[in-house]
Amino acid sequence: MAITVGVVGVPAWWWGAVRVTRPRMRWALAGPTDRGPALGRSLRRTLGVVVACGAAAGFAVGALTRSSTPFVDVGTETASGAVAAALVVAIACAAQMRRSARASTTARAVHPIARWHRDVVAPADGLAATSRLLLLTADTEFVDHARRVRWCAGRSAAPRRSVAAASPVATMLRADVVRLRRRPGDLGVWTAVVAVTIAVGLTTTMHSVAPAIAALLAYRAGSAVASGLRTLTTTPALRRALRATATQILLAHGAIPAVAVVGWACVGITTIGGVTPVGWCLIVIGAIAATARRATRPETPWDAPVYITGQGGVAQPLLLLALLRGHIATAVVAALACVV
Repeated sequence: MAITVGVVGVPAWWWGAVRVTRPRMRWALAGPTDRGPALGRSLRRTLGVVVACGAAAGFAVGALTRSSTPFVDVGTETASGAVAAALVVAIACAAQMRRSARASTTARAVHPIARWHRDVVAPADGLAATSRLLLLTADTEFVDHARRVRWCAGRSAAPRRSVAAASPVATMLRADVVRLRRRPGDLGVWTAVVAVTIAVGLTTTMHSVAPAIAALLAYRAGSAVASGLRTLTTTPALRRALRATATQILLAHGAIPAVAVVGWACVGITTIGGVTPVGWCLIVIGAIAATARRATRPETPWDAPVYITGQGGVAQPLLLLALLRGHIATAVVAALACVV
């Protein structure tokens, strides 16, 4: 159930249970007629997709853990995944209702779905265009950038707090701590990774692939709180304004991801079996290195050389390596951890 919530819960929370495109809301649903049926179809479509994905995730988890845990019932796992997905949709729908209540001027706009505020049903947060770019380019950084922009748009004012310190490294470290405190969602993702780690350790005994699973979870735990380093890497103006070297930036903004990986490892060592002490050391060090490598990824070389592979096929190896920066390091660490 925890895996299902992680797989379908985050997209449902981002998108919302009821969502249409901005052009459709303006040109097709903004007239005097009731838009309740159209929004109801959107809700039913979202519910169907999310429940199907939750059931598929539950079936996959049940099928994978049945070999290591014979008492696991695949049907029960599938049903629990579907129920968890339905609960996620209900929570997302309630959150949309609260946002609509804050954005509307009348109290009655809270209850009927047809009267929800258009900025809640069709928000201009860039997620639709980002999803299309993700499908075309397979680059997940677009989604993260859209999340940061939406977060900044909703929090344009904040109390001024001095983070100045004696050294640039200490100043940037304090700024990263403030950023993490203002964005509790990153800590929520890290907590979800820890919860999945505990669930995997308590419900499965897959010793052969345990090091690979641990390496993936460690990398995700570190990358969940590495947005500070990623922001500085992708914002040259901010990096120059700090007047800090690349080493100072890496030391300051890589401290929190390193602590996150070590904290995750303290939980993983007590729950996940089948990993040797040398493997744990390799996983922790490799996850920290892979997280830093992913967060410091330079600008994507979309103009990389194109090679003709024959039979009409083309390839861009440099572009592929840039898109998989950090993921390749994680795969190498997982393979080495399984060997040792």
